[in-house]
Amino acid sequence: MNITGMRTLLIGLLVVFTFSISCNDHEKDKKETPPSEDISLEVPSEIRVAVFEGYGASPGCITDAVEALKLDKDISAETISAAEIITGGLDNFDVLVIPGGGGSRQYSNMGDLGVQKIIDFVMNKGKGIVGICAGAYLLTNTPGYTCLKLSGAQAIDLEHDERGHGIAEFEMTEEGGEIFPELKDLNSCFVFYYEGPVIIPAENDTISYTSLATMKSDIHLQNNAPEGMTPGKPCFLNSKAGKGKVFLTSCHPETTPGMRWTVPRMARWTAGKELTGYSENVVRPDIYSEEILFDEELNNEESMMFNDLIYGSAREKIKAIERLVEIHSWSARYRIPGLLRDADQNVRLAAAKALVDIEYTSEIDDLEASLLIEKDENCKAELKKCLDALKNMIHINY
Repeated sequence: MNITGMRTLLIGLLVVFTFSISCNDHEKDKKETPPSEDISLEVPSEIRVAVFEGYGASPGCITDAVEALKLDKDISAETISAAEIITGGLDNFDVLVIPGGGGSRQYSNMGDLGVQKIIDFVMNKGKGIVGICAGAYLLTNTPGYTCLKLSGAQAIDLEHDERGHGIAEFEMTEEGGEIFPELKDLNSCFVFYYEGPVIIPAENDTISYTSLATMKSDIHLQNNAPEGMTPGKPCFLNSKAGKGKVFLTSCHPETTPGMRWTVPRMARWTAGKELTGYSENVVRPDIYSEEILFDEELNNEESMMFNDLIYGSAREKIKAIERLVEIHSWSARYRIPGLLRDADQNVRLAAAKALVDIEYTSEIDDLEASLLIEKDENCKAELKKCLDALKNMIHINY
């Protein structure tokens, strides 16, 4: 064999040897890599929830709904606009939440095309929808009112809609105890009510609802609202509409300390997911032991407390903060965060503790900023405790 032939043979043998090593390494890699199905099992099933954000939806109610949903580690909550809805945005979600505000105004913002997209989302695509207060109004089948007719419910006494607000008393039904077992053995439960719908079964509707909790408080504080309208009416209800599931609450659990966890539970039910539990630092149905309804006297006291938050001494500000938390003032959650920046460190700390008491997790960023610039070491340590307490309310399933 000449030199050229030997060179060709050696090159060929080298190629074969190199290819053999490569194949062996590839086989080794294949053995060390777990099967793809094993990897997928480690990824939790995410529940994607959209919260409607548009004209008629109260900014505070939107924030409170999103924050309540954040309690659940498996829920991804985002806002969605009417423009996004009509261009197919709902296709990316499992559940739509309609927050408080004004139901007819939200309907107006959605428009006919948006409304049809939502109805199709529930009825034909089998997705979930949750209506809170005004959102509950929107999901009813109420004559003379703009609504989506998805729940089998009808709102009555609309002429006295502005009947009042406050911490209201309710009781669970047997069916409600199956979805909220944490509440089923309690004689009375409490949740914040703000002029929500008074509900009865809708006439001649093909959809029927199940009452999960009924009101015990008789709320007729203003607008010449008649007595006896709210007791016995549903506070929570659910139904099935076409292929989808519907949940209504006439109250505001998303802004009620100790009860916010019920909102992700509602979302889970409408999505057809396991009804997971939540930590005892947010499941606190025993915070309130009696109703706190804002009559004229309490409304006047609230106004005085708001005035003290601005013009009062440090001691008066602290007293006002504590009283507003005690009576669960609806607007206090917007006014207290500014006191994290008060000149007096005791006021700053009182504000931080109040945010923990009302579970106002939307102020985590605000509290982090206050902690960053705090000079007093003792105050800083206490602010850190408050910040950690708020952070520990998020993603706490068990």
